[in-house]
Amino acid sequence: MEKNFDGPKKYRPIYHDGHSWSTSRVLADWGREGSLTTVLDEMADQLDAAGIAIQQLHAESAPGQYEIVLPPFEPLKACDTLLHARQIIESTAARHGFRITLHPKPWAHACGTASHAHLSISSGSDNAATTSHIYESFYAGVLKHLRAISAFTYSSSASYERAVDGYWAGGRWVAWGSQNRETPLRKIDGSHWEFKALDGMANPYLAVAGILAAGTKGAIDKTPLTFRDCEADPASLTETQRKELGVTEMLPQSLDEALEALRTDEDLVNVLHSGAVQRYIDTKTAETAFLAPMDPEERREWILERY
Repeated sequence: MEKNFDGPKKYRPIYHDGHSWSTSRVLADWGREGSLTTVLDEMADQLDAAGIAIQQLHAESAPGQYEIVLPPFEPLKACDTLLHARQIIESTAARHGFRITLHPKPWAHACGTASHAHLSISSGSDNAATTSHIYESFYAGVLKHLRAISAFTYSSSASYERAVDGYWAGGRWVAWGSQNRETPLRKIDGSHWEFKALDGMANPYLAVAGILAAGTKGAIDKTPLTFRDCEADPASLTETQRKELGVTEMLPQSLDEALEALRTDEDLVNVLHSGAVQRYIDTKTAETAFLAPMDPEERREWILERY
């Protein structure tokens, strides 16, 4: 969240007094004219009026950063609801002189912003062993194709400014872990897992399609989950320790690398349709070429204006 100003730097972080994760003191200036906290109430009311019952709204770590948890739906409706909610939140904030941004790393000194997705896999069976076999193969498929999926979920050069180790951003290693926020896949309970390698720059329909395609391929092929549960930050482990967990690959470190991983992943490309994938790669390549000549600050402002 930024405050809109006229001047050389159009956007600046909003003033904060001790803003940090889930602290109640960020609500202390509720009711004051020009207070963001007061605007949050209006956002919640507008979302409710649109039939979007938010499950949680709380302060996050960076100045002016908040997390809103949307209700669970089937994939297409979840994407529709996400975009609907973003439009309501953005327009409500703009009426009060604030700018909502989904830039993955708007401020170099602060934590980045993501758009994590929670998934629950249902097998249609009450047998726990059958269910676990299916969802483990599903997530094994996601891990197998995760480098290629990143082209959809980390779809901007700015995405890779956030995708670092040690910031609860999902880290840089292809891995999963129970309640581990330093792995791109976090197991929460049973088939309920969180996909963390996803930010607000992504087209949610394409990102979810990539995740579901990889997972479905894994379930159909009965891909075994050979990765072991990683309970620590993979970046803090030795190479030997990572190998023992099956952690041997890193996520792409740039959009160009991610697009190449997608282009060469024949199984995923075939599931998604080669023509659609090639059009996406061409579009992103052109976008990268357009942004490349800009200096970092110009590029940041360009993204803030649009996302």
